[in-house]
Parts: sequence; C-alpha cells; structure tokens
Amino acid sequence: MTAPAAEGGRPGPLQWVSDRLPRFGEKPRLLVIDSDSAAVNVLCETLRAWPLEVKVVHEGKDALAAGAGEFDLLLLDFELPDIDGLDLIRALHADHIDVPFIIISGSLTLSRMRDAYETGAITVLEKPVVPHEVLLVIARALWHRSVLTRTCVRDRISYGANGAAVHDDALHSLESCSSVDRVADLIVKAVSCSRDPKTIEAWGRQVNASAGSIRGYCRLTNVPAHDARNVARVIRGLVWSGSTWSPDRLFECSDLRTLRAFMKGAGLDGKSGGPTPSIEEFLGRQQWIPQNHPVLLALRPRVHHLDEQWVRRGRNGLNLAARDFAYQR
Repeated sequence: MTAPAAEGGRPGPLQWVSDRLPRFGEKPRLLVIDSDSAAVNVLCETLRAWPLEVKVVHEGKDALAAGAGEFDLLLLDFELPDIDGLDLIRALHADHIDVPFIIISGSLTLSRMRDAYETGAITVLEKPVVPHEVLLVIARALWHRSVLTRTCVRDRISYGANGAAVHDDALHSLESCSSVDRVADLIVKAVSCSRDPKTIEAWGRQVNASAGSIRGYCRLTNVPAHDARNVARVIRGLVWSGSTWSPDRLFECSDLRTLRAFMKGAGLDGKSGGPTPSIEEFLGRQQWIPQNHPVLLALRPRVHHLDEQWVRRGRNGLNLAARDFAYQR
C-alpha cells in the first residue's frame, strides 16, 4: 500500500506507517478490547484501511475466548464490563502468554498510567485518539515485536509474582513507545501550536492531550511538567521565528523581566534582532532538562530534522513542514 509523500519529498506519516508494518507472511492480527462502541468504530475505521486483521470484542471473557494470546497486538481499555483491563493482561502473564499491548483510555490518572507501564504496556493513549498517532504507535509496536522475535529476546522475558512482565536490558533498549518517547513526542508536537503554549493546559489543548496526562507522563520520566513545557515553547518559537530572532513577539510573557528570565533558562539571548539560533544550540544551552536525561536523548533525533529543514528552507514556510513532522513521530 502506497501513501502520499509529504511536502519536500519526505515520507508522510501514513507512508511511515506502511514502511514499518512488519512483513509477516500474513496480516498482523490486532485484537481491540473495548466496550465503548463509538470509540471502537472510529478506531477500526482507521485500522481496517491498512494491511491489518482487526477483531473487536467488548469484554475480557470474549478476549480470552478469541485466543488473545494468539494475536500480535492488543489494544484495550482499563475499564471493561467484566474485568479490569490490566487484570486481563496479568491473567495472560500468569499463563506465560506474552502479547504486546497498548492501553487506550478516557480515564487516565498517574497511578493507572504507572500500573500500566509496570504491567508491560507499550504506551498509554488518551481518548479521543488521533488516527495518525495510533497508527504510528501500532507500526512501531509491531515492528519491534518482529525484531524481538528474530533476535529471540522474548525468550528472556520472565514474570513476577504479580504477573508483571520483567524485561531484560535488551528488551528495554528496543521499547521506543514509552513514557520517555511520549514526552518527547508531545514536545515536538508543540511546533504545530497556533499560539504560544504558555501553560500546560494551553499546550494540552493544542496537541490533543489533557493537562493531567501530560503531567502524568512527565512525572513518570522525572521531568517537571513546567520544564518540559518550557522546552516545547522554545522549540516552537525557534521554528516559527523566521531567520531573525524575535522572542518578544513569540512568547507571551507578562513583562520584559519575565521574558528575560525565561530566555536565561533557555540559554538564549532575550534581545530581538540577531539570527535565530538552531534547535540543537538551544538544547545544548537550556537549563531545564539535564543533557544526559533520556527525554532529551529521545528529543534530539526528533528535532534534528527540523534543523535540517531550517538549513534547506531558510525557515521560509517551515510551519507546515514542522507540523507534518510532528505527526510523523
């Protein structure tokens, strides 16, 4: 299946998905377990347009009857009519059945998110979901599953007394759809914000995530949510600035003193008129996220493409390209 390429010759988000769907002998099999019929219909309309075999059930008992352990990926909600979604996963683990799973829920809390990751979730997505985002997560999950199968890493998975998967270092190194990546993706998505995301609530509204889920992901990565927001604000500002740096126009600060303090944390000049710094320069100078922190390490390759486009385009018309890139992650 061939999807259209994005502007500038770079593959669009749907082509990114198609290229990374594992080349199994048969279509990858997905089991969707959710009692929310409206959400399931929207999700399946997207999934069935791709080379995927999708089966839908609404209760945990139906998932077991359908042979949940024989599927390549599970998508499920926490709240099922007959069982908690994570208890269903723990029951599979107790029988030494390892199936990658993604939680999609409309009722996220920090404790539930932590439980999901500790039980082995690839990632946790909040309803309503963005179709491109779900496809990207599924593609990465299936691709990593095929890598794990080929390298026999899955043979080294064991289970704790509570049914939680215990992964070794090799498996951890292959899991990109984690809370670290989620924070990095949310930061990159800020480039598509039409206004300066000066609060976490404003950031969330413009990237289709609740403020609570953003704070939850940040806590799981030990990055203060306001620091992640600050990084997101500056990256967006650098992309939208043009060739001439104009922080007073880009950032909604109450006064000049506040702007200068913000720029000091960013490690950038608070005065307008000079050349716009590169994103890589900013990441190396900013004081909010430590240089060796996993979130910053995950962020660098994501924003590297934005700097490449800056060189190629001179920041002319970069806004749409940045928005395309944000959704490709």
